[in-house]
Formats: sequence, structure tokens, C-alpha cells
Amino acid sequence: MAISEIVLENIKCDNCYDRIKIRLKNLTGVFSVAVDKEFASLKIEHNTSIKRVEIVSLLIHMGYSELKQNSK
Repeated sequence: MAISEIVLENIKCDNCYDRIKIRLKNLTGVFSVAVDKEFASLKIEHNTSIKRVEIVSLLIHMGYSELKQNSK
């Protein structure tokens, strides 16, 4: 099992979170999706056959991009 944590930059409402959770839970190999609305983050427990990059790609396709943190 793997855990992917993703912070999103353009969440607008509770319906966005619901839509994301439903879509991710429908992926074969995803066990759970937890949402932290305060930090606009997702914690996805999934099978190792699903790569984090695939999850991020799906989110981008849905219109939600990952927050990129600047390193100085």
C-alpha cells in the first residue's frame, strides 16, 4: 500500500471536494481518500500499482492543479 498526499491550489467549494473524492474512490486500487479542507489537501491510500503522477494527472484533467511549493 502507498499513501500520496497532494495539496491543491484551486479548490472552490465543498462540491469540488465531493467530486474529487467520488472520482478517486472509483479508481481501481484506491482504498481511501481523506480531505483536509483547511489546507486544501488530499491523502490517498492506494495500491502500489497506481502511481502518484497518475493521480495528479487525473486531478489536472478534472481541473484541479497541484500547489507547487517554491524552494529557496
